[in-house]
Amino acid sequence: MSAKTPPHQAVTAALSFIKGAALQPASKPGFAHALRLSYNTINADRLGWDAKRKALTYRYAFEDVVTASPTLGTMTAIMDELTTNACFAVGQPSAPGLSLHMDMEWLIDDPTTLFGTDRKELDVVNIVTKLGRTISFTRAEYVHPVTQQIVAYGTHVKYMPTGSFFLDIIFNKSWAYALYKAVYRVNTADVPNTYPLQDVIATHMQHTGLGHATFHITREHTNPFGGLHGGCHAVLMEAVAMPLAKSVLSKRMKISTNGDDDNVRAFVKSIKIDYLSAGKVGQDIRITAETIEEEVHGTKVSLRVKLSRSDGRVLSDATMLVAAGASASSPPPVTSRM
Repeated sequence: MSAKTPPHQAVTAALSFIKGAALQPASKPGFAHALRLSYNTINADRLGWDAKRKALTYRYAFEDVVTASPTLGTMTAIMDELTTNACFAVGQPSAPGLSLHMDMEWLIDDPTTLFGTDRKELDVVNIVTKLGRTISFTRAEYVHPVTQQIVAYGTHVKYMPTGSFFLDIIFNKSWAYALYKAVYRVNTADVPNTYPLQDVIATHMQHTGLGHATFHITREHTNPFGGLHGGCHAVLMEAVAMPLAKSVLSKRMKISTNGDDDNVRAFVKSIKIDYLSAGKVGQDIRITAETIEEEVHGTKVSLRVKLSRSDGRVLSDATMLVAAGASASSPPPVTSRM
């Protein structure tokens, strides 16, 4: 039996960064845990290095996280986590930084039919296009592992310093980071078992009307430094915007919903998010969505979605395009839930 091939040094560096992030108190559990990308949940055997493109790759199993087809909000969150890891793999080491902008879009007509009976897996190819001292530019491509078709594409801009003098030294100096890992050990005792991403969101969200909700931030939703995870912003926005978009589409397309707009088959086609401020653990924030178009027909809805604090300060501002699926006019019958 042949010996297992050791991982590429870039993969080792990425795993090293993931371990370092797990040492931070806010990573217990942290939003990466819900995405199955934390130190305790990531499958290291699925990580790879594309030497030709200098890209960190990961075969992501959506069935481990979501029960339906992958959504753009979830995929944006995954991109946030994996492209950050890619920066560390390339920079060796490099500070994890704060998100400034993320965007993501589907490149196929109807992702609701992407997998059929196949296992819901996609290869996420994370490419660092520029890594500077203060700003990094990355992109992620979602590739079907069988057809090799790029089905979705996104970009991510980060401000690299953490804002902490101590942590910036650790994450930018190889000797300091090596000492940091040697002295501290990851304690998993207070990290809960994994559970569906929907539960991490739904149990803390209160819908107050179409396009309106409040959300309570806990350590289930944070990045390693205690702020609301950039990917969590995208998931929250999608959760609040979709009911509004489906309601608009059902009226436009005259779809019979049996009183439940959730039966309308639709998906977020694209999302663009600007990050303006940080949300903190314990805060109750507001999520608002509104349509921003004059069109009253068609199969797409443009929306603007914001996250804001109770004092009105905006945390993030996004535009989102929601499209009806190919079979939107023939929704499945309503079934009872056990």
